[in-house]
Amino acid sequence: GSAGDDVLAAAEQLILGRPTEEPSAKEDWAREAREAQIAGLEDQIAALQKRCASLQKRLDTKPIIGHQSDPLNLEIGSHGHPTTSQGVLAHPRVQQAVHVLKGFTHRLLRSEALLLFFFAHVFVLYAIVFVHFTGGSTAPKDCLHMQLTEGSTGSKTLAISP
Repeated sequence: GSAGDDVLAAAEQLILGRPTEEPSAKEDWAREAREAQIAGLEDQIAALQKRCASLQKRLDTKPIIGHQSDPLNLEIGSHGHPTTSQGVLAHPRVQQAVHVLKGFTHRLLRSEALLLFFFAHVFVLYAIVFVHFTGGSTAPKDCLHMQLTEGSTGSKTLAISP
């Protein structure tokens, strides 16, 4: 009988959720360690929330830069340029060319690689022009000679000779 009663009592305690015996010292230590870890994490969360709030305040005091859709005012039809609606710049082909060039500029400004490639390209073109006009020599005596001559009718002409 008493063994059967003990088994029934243990089963009843398990079903009802009551512990069968007092928690051991090992279980108490593990529970206290978890509670200490949770308290430490809550302290870290509070410190991070405080830091986030202070950084947000600092950010709110700074002026907003670069949130415009067109910070360099490159959009076609942007106001403030009276020459775009007058003369040659009002021609549809010129406006189309301006639109294409502004789109190209936007793409260059968005990508550092494209921008560096563009500057390298311009540098190479300047070097080619320099070499062409100097005939491959950089000596001052070999550079271009310009001469302004006045014709018999009084008109002035510029003659360039290597």
